[in-house]
Amino acid sequence: FRNDYHGFIQTAVVCQPTLETPCPPYNLLTYQAINTPGTVQLQGFEFKGETPLGKLWPTLDGLSLIGNYGMTIGQSLETQAYINNVNPMRGVIELRYDDRGGDWGSQVFLSLTGPKLAQYIDYQNAPTAFPTGGYVLLDATAYYRFNDHVTVNAGLFNLLNKKYVQWE
Repeated sequence: FRNDYHGFIQTAVVCQPTLETPCPPYNLLTYQAINTPGTVQLQGFEFKGETPLGKLWPTLDGLSLIGNYGMTIGQSLETQAYINNVNPMRGVIELRYDDRGGDWGSQVFLSLTGPKLAQYIDYQNAPTAFPTGGYVLLDATAYYRFNDHVTVNAGLFNLLNKKYVQWE
């Protein structure tokens, strides 16, 4: 895919407190959604697939294996600066179970995110940004549907207890 945006909205640091420059009113690091001047181009690719395992092996009825992989690069066409709010490469592998009646189910997600390299960071708009390494997250969720109007969802996230940085 390739898309051009005029007035692309991204999050930017508008005030970073230092000893010389406080950020009113509470002296906190301040973010704001801003419109990027000019045209921003996002380009990349994404693949997604799903395999119902019960069609291959009937004893696994209700289980599905789902995977997706994508990569996006964002860049200002006027300044050639990269857009910091674009995550690097990301892939997700999901094992999902849904009971036949659709009353309950669960999922396990393995998310793999690539590193954000220094060459793709716009330091002029984010002077304190830094390159980050890739990471792997493991999450689990479940649901129970009481009726057509009431469903309860629960999840356990970051089961591997990893420290990570998201760029979105």
